[in-house]
Order: sequence, then C-alpha cells, then structure tokens
Amino acid sequence: MQRSEIGSVFAALQKIIDALSSGDLQAVVDNGTSGHLTHAELARALNDYPGRVVAQKTDPGRANIIAYAHDPHAGMIEYELETDDGASDLTLSCEYRLNQPPLVRIENIHVL
Repeated sequence: MQRSEIGSVFAALQKIIDALSSGDLQAVVDNGTSGHLTHAELARALNDYPGRVVAQKTDPGRANIIAYAHDPHAGMIEYELETDDGASDLTLSCEYRLNQPPLVRIENIHVL
C-alpha cells in the first residue's frame, strides 16, 4: 500500500473510531462501515467490555496491517482501541478495499 493510500485508510478508520467513542453507532451502520454487524451487535461488543472506547488519533504503529495476497488493493487491519482505562486488549478488526466503497468496514470487535 502506498503512503497516500495508508493515509486514506487511516482517515476512514479514524471516522469509525470517532463514531464508536461518541456512541454514534447508528452513523456507523448508516454509512455502511459496520460491515455485517448490526447496531445491536456493535453495542453488545462495546458494552460487554469493561471501560468505554475513547476518542484517539489513529496511529499506524498500533495497527497490524495484512494485505491480501490475491488482491494488493485489499486487506485487514487489526487496531488496538483505547478505553477510559488506558490501553486495552479490545481490538477493532476491519477490512479495507481501496477500489470499493466503503473504504474501511468493520469485521469484528473483540478481545485479543
């Protein structure tokens, strides 16, 4: 992935994290970035974890980026979310597709 593409992917990831931290889960569902997850499933994943996701500036150094071998324009991002308790093991798994909107979509929110 080129530097400009990384910037675009992380800008889209930032919007998702901002919505999750503000509790605006409906925005994530409405804009298609929730992937296959419903509003209720997003809420359950976040509410089951002790602590609340806080707004944070995305940092590529905190992400594990895995490009698909069969498609260099797509892949997965595992991103460690921060909570009001600080660093956490709550992970946001997303798929990115550079040639298909939405650019980034959630696959899962889970504890590693």
